[in-house]
Amino acid sequence: MADWCPQEKVLSHPSIGGFLTHSGWNSTLESLGNGVPMICWPFFAEQQTNCWFSCTKLGIGMEIDSDVKKDEVEILVKELMIGEKGKEMKGISIYNSPDQGTSDTGEELRLWNFLLIRREGGGTGQLSGGRKSISRTSRHSGAARASGGLKYP
Repeated sequence: MADWCPQEKVLSHPSIGGFLTHSGWNSTLESLGNGVPMICWPFFAEQQTNCWFSCTKLGIGMEIDSDVKKDEVEILVKELMIGEKGKEMKGISIYNSPDQGTSDTGEELRLWNFLLIRREGGGTGQLSGGRKSISRTSRHSGAARASGGLKYP
């Protein structure tokens, strides 16, 4: 994205219903951190792994088939925006899920949460760095909307 349009701030806006992404590391963390469901379109490097993890393990993504057809993209976008799968994905976030449950998904979310904390410059379990205050709930969940969601400096 252009410098004048910071992707992380865009993804934190409550009107964002989904994100078409190549599943790069930063894009994946920013989507997970904001509870934004993803349509994943990986090309190379870590993107395939991030896509697989987002779609299969975390349940916050849907993958575009490698043989892309516009009708299939349309179906995925509709499913993400108004379908049952999209509704399920909208509440998933590494900020509100890591401490819930003991399932494999809970363990995976704790790992992603740890990685995001490290990325943000923390190391003590507290987020720090670029963002001064982050609600532990997703901006896209009702609780986050009521409490003001993510805060930026």
